[in-house]
Amino acid sequence: MVFDFPIWVWCLVVISVVTGLMLIIRLLMENVWLGVICLLIPPVWLYALIKHWRELRTPWAISLVCNLIIGFHVWGIASSAAGGGSGGVSVEADLESIRVGIMHLENGLERQNAMVQREYNGLLENRKNLDVKDPAAVNAYNDATRQYETERQKVAALTTQLEAEHATLSTALNQRKAGASTANGSGKVVMFSTQSCGACKMAKNWFQSNGVSFVERDVNADPAARAEFDRLGGRGVPLIVINGKTSSGFSETWVRQQLSM
Repeated sequence: MVFDFPIWVWCLVVISVVTGLMLIIRLLMENVWLGVICLLIPPVWLYALIKHWRELRTPWAISLVCNLIIGFHVWGIASSAAGGGSGGVSVEADLESIRVGIMHLENGLERQNAMVQREYNGLLENRKNLDVKDPAAVNAYNDATRQYETERQKVAALTTQLEAEHATLSTALNQRKAGASTANGSGKVVMFSTQSCGACKMAKNWFQSNGVSFVERDVNADPAARAEFDRLGGRGVPLIVINGKTSSGFSETWVRQQLSM
């Protein structure tokens, strides 16, 4: 983020802006029309620098050096972010793919169960009215029974597949949690909360659904938790502590940053 730049970078930005303004003012003092044209058509600056090199070289050189240093710094940050974050993006994409697969399986299983129930009800109705002396009716009933058994097998197969996908999701969440803990020391998450706090419940649900282990401490029910909450400067709940860093309120972005998720 821009606001994470060190102070020396901001100093260079200020110097670059000031020298840029000096460059424009110096050129306008030398040749007003050329200065106006340069403001409107930036490539003309090359001609202006050549024509008025002696007058413009100092502010131009200072501005160029500052911009080069700033550019290399920003490029380094972008490269680090791209290299360090690609793994997390891949993991999140895999998890989302598994969740989407589970959702489709659940929808398919719901539809299949509804179909099986309809066929079962139809079999019961046909059984009541079945004329056992009519070979055609008996054959039709037997065919419907076999079809019903086939659909039941599909339900069993979908159920097995759904259980396997849930197991895969659980394993992936555990692996992500283990990776976050490795990258951040203990990866310990503590949440100070109260029973009546809606944001606390939302944070708790998010931690559980994303496989993040955490310790919940009720500041109303536990005097020791209240004392620790006060010591940390807590003013409201939830107060979330991750590896010694605190956040008042629940911020998914902040939590993901602390756990490298």
